[in-house]
Amino acid sequence: MCAEGGTPESWLALAACYFRLDRNNECRAALRKALEIDPHHAPTRKFLKQITGSELIPAADTGRPPVHLEEPRTPGSGC
Repeated sequence: MCAEGGTPESWLALAACYFRLDRNNECRAALRKALEIDPHHAPTRKFLKQITGSELIPAADTGRPPVHLEEPRTPGSGC
């Protein structure tokens, strides 16, 4: 990633570039930096909402396949 410093706008622009390149870990890091500089930066919050449906930065991708939990079985159901 590039040098420290900058503005929330510059980190958001970098995050958007990383997002378009499907470089998700770098995108998350740039978004974190933008919000570290200004936790209430509306454009960053709006971008997060657009790409994730939330204003929270998603956890890093581990590269493992997703885990799907089974529904709990009712005792005596035989299944």
